[in-house]
Amino acid sequence: PSITNRDTSNTIRNMGQDDIQIYMGGGKRPRVRFRTLQLKREKGGLSLPNLKEYFHAAQLRYVHCWCKLDYEAKWKEMEKSFGMCPIQSILGDRETFKKVRNQMDSITKFTLELWFKLLRHNKAEKDANVLKWVAFDSSFKSAGHRGGLGQWADKGITAWCTLVNKGKIMSFQDLKTAYGLDWREFYKYLQIRDYYGKRIGQELSLEMNKVVQVMIDTYKGNRVRTITTLYKALMDDKSTTGYIKEKWEREFGMEIPEDEWDKMWEKHKTTTCSRAWREFSWKNLIRFFITPKISNNYSETRKSCWRNCGSFDANHAHIFWNCHKITEFWGMVHRITQEILGYEFPMKHELMYLYMYSENIVHDGDSYLFKILMVAGKKVITRKWGTEDLPTQTHWVDTVGEIHMMERLTHRLRLTGSQMDSKWRKWTLWQLTQN
Repeated sequence: PSITNRDTSNTIRNMGQDDIQIYMGGGKRPRVRFRTLQLKREKGGLSLPNLKEYFHAAQLRYVHCWCKLDYEAKWKEMEKSFGMCPIQSILGDRETFKKVRNQMDSITKFTLELWFKLLRHNKAEKDANVLKWVAFDSSFKSAGHRGGLGQWADKGITAWCTLVNKGKIMSFQDLKTAYGLDWREFYKYLQIRDYYGKRIGQELSLEMNKVVQVMIDTYKGNRVRTITTLYKALMDDKSTTGYIKEKWEREFGMEIPEDEWDKMWEKHKTTTCSRAWREFSWKNLIRFFITPKISNNYSETRKSCWRNCGSFDANHAHIFWNCHKITEFWGMVHRITQEILGYEFPMKHELMYLYMYSENIVHDGDSYLFKILMVAGKKVITRKWGTEDLPTQTHWVDTVGEIHMMERLTHRLRLTGSQMDSKWRKWTLWQLTQN
């Protein structure tokens, strides 16, 4: 590895991270947490890079190469040959690392220090026990050459994870076939099966840590794009949009199941073919807009809803749905949408604003058009942002017309005009009835 000291690593990890935040915020106070923006799009983020985790993934690449038995390189042979035990056998054994760290060169030591730091940070130290080598496990009294298990290492038996199938140690017969063991070694087999069941297997988490799982898969011969896979593993469950879900639940007085919350992000990010409209739809669900209630947090004077409805609790739910002055507007959108689709559905915020619906409510073939009709309604509201003017049917129809024009151009460029006609057929027929 070319990066070997902490000072250099801190420089790499922090380089550009602040610049990305400033660019995304336009130099203003951020409206969405940066960690949220770094989430995958299907989880509510924008997949912005986390340079710190990219750096970690680049460093863990060398750990991955250690576990990849068929990987050959001069640097690997140099790092493996520090003496006491194979370098891979230390990955789950912090105690052994403490004993031998002073025998290592600075590059290898830095990589292992980072590895154990990440294990501790992600609470994955117990999961990493499966990466210990059977013959060099410091907690296993029968381990080591004196216990006879050193010969097993010579025969190719390495990490505990290579002996496990569906949570249990392989049968002795399978081990005999795979590694050429002798029947006289059956007692040793009973020892390792008992030790694994009592000391390692019981301490594993219900869901294996993703980084440790990458190393297990590597031992088993799976080939992956190393840095990409490690980065995704490090980013897994790094943050969530649960705090946003809780705000919607509180303001609308409802409960949103986790699986429905994930589906809502998927629906919002597939609103149209246009990135601009997808982003606008995402902004609605992510609570991007500054409402009077948010402004009151940074102002000495309290602001009420600008529509003069009398509410001083003008949060997102109020501005976009609950304000009684826009009830008529959403009622119009609801009525006309039913006319267009040709069937009835309930006028509820979870359906029309949050997109929490099933095929039983909005038919699968109508989902595309339904989302466009609803996002046009949201757009009309934001175009009247901060004013007493109320959105009207004309504003809404004109906005749908704008989206229709952009979608038509996109489909023509993609040579999918027939799909366009099919998707918009119900809207076209409704428009004909209005002329």
